[in-house]
Amino acid sequence: MTLHGAPGDSHLGEDDDAPEQEGALAFLRAGRAEAALLARLSSALRVSRLHALDNVAARETLEELREGLTRFITLRERALVLVGEGRRVYVNGRMVRSGKASGTWLEDLADLLERAGAGGLLLAGAWDGPAVRDLVAAFAPPPGASGPAARLEALRAGLGRIGAPAQAQAFDPAGAQALAQEEEEGYASESHRAAYYFARLVALAEAGYAAARAGRAPDVHTRHVRQTLMKVVDALDDPLFEARLIGCGVLEPSGGDPVALHAARVAVLALVMGRLLGLPRGSVGDLGFAALFHDLGRVDAAHQADPAGDREARAGLEEHVVAGVRAALRGRTYATSGLLRLVVGFEHHRVADDAPAEAVLREPHAFSQLVAVADAFDRLEHGLPWRAPVSPAEALQTLAAEPERYEPAIVELLIDALGRTPRGTLLQLRSGDVVVVVAGGARQGHRPIVRRLQLATGAPDPARSLAVLDGLGLVAAELDPDVRDDWRDAVLV
Repeated sequence: MTLHGAPGDSHLGEDDDAPEQEGALAFLRAGRAEAALLARLSSALRVSRLHALDNVAARETLEELREGLTRFITLRERALVLVGEGRRVYVNGRMVRSGKASGTWLEDLADLLERAGAGGLLLAGAWDGPAVRDLVAAFAPPPGASGPAARLEALRAGLGRIGAPAQAQAFDPAGAQALAQEEEEGYASESHRAAYYFARLVALAEAGYAAARAGRAPDVHTRHVRQTLMKVVDALDDPLFEARLIGCGVLEPSGGDPVALHAARVAVLALVMGRLLGLPRGSVGDLGFAALFHDLGRVDAAHQADPAGDREARAGLEEHVVAGVRAALRGRTYATSGLLRLVVGFEHHRVADDAPAEAVLREPHAFSQLVAVADAFDRLEHGLPWRAPVSPAEALQTLAAEPERYEPAIVELLIDALGRTPRGTLLQLRSGDVVVVVAGGARQGHRPIVRRLQLATGAPDPARSLAVLDGLGLVAAELDPDVRDDWRDAVLV
């Protein structure tokens, strides 16, 4: 794994010389990862015009581009480069700001695309040395191609020679500008969108739980809850949004309703697991609705430790379950989601805690078992009155060690969502660096994506460098979450 020089996602510094017209588009600005990728692409295309591709300088530049593309696509799945109105350059909808340092190479990149008759480029898949070489070679000026259309046709022919699994596609200038305009009209970064929807879920849960606490129906904003859940379900198709949304689960904000915050975290885990299962879109939304209100009975029932063991007393659990059913029955939602909320509220402690203890005629609903595992994980990660919080990796190990309480297939599904080395895990590498895992579930092939917090010298890493951890052989030890108090911020950057 190479961490040095790996760009982070923090925003670029402000530039006092930036044109005023960009002020309205400030929320579209790209971070260092997007800027670094464009800088390497521009550099490789420039060098290829000055040197043969087997020249030492060209080989080094091509290798830098290959490393940058691999790092970027690993986390974001694709790189969509567009030149929009006013020659503004975007990567995956985020505008790379033209400042004192970046203006020259941004202009060069826009010029190179224009000379090739193109206005944009889509790069995806896995890139090796020959694929990068073919990408750069495709931009060589074609003999006899005088017009923009002929040059674009030649570029597309060159990109077509790139071997799988690398993928490249060129857009004509009109198509690229249309795509860029769509982003300008309604884009916010995936990190901002994830934080917004998580905060919205918390706020909506707080309103519903407050109503239940006052003896009223919890469905005070049902339409908004449903719309928010479905927006989240659709946005989960984007791996970066999913990673950032899951990352919100590490939050420990002061103030607010802790029951509602727990409910929102459980709902996020349930939504991600439902998506991994391949459930229909509406069913994933129903699962999220049931998970968001699974703890209605907690509004007035505190956790009571069982004096005989490290778990909650059955009497307290049964009181909580009965109170939750009573609150759900006051609901004004009688569609499938309302009925599932009632079922999940009643059943989510049945398998793990045998509460309620009365005999039943069927096994708990699958959604109840999903929510039970997500609920238990969050309780372990964030602690209980009689149990200190544990690391996310230890929480997963605890669930897996009790197959009679937690369905092993569902625990494995949660591991697929969070990663075998789950987000929020602090690691010390054999190099001496201290990193935190920010993503690495099944969608990333269980390869942990880490952000470096501390250099081997003990000094903080100001760039918060991002890298893929290729093999746990590089790990010296897992660190206690209390070792550093800033790691949660790094997960969410």
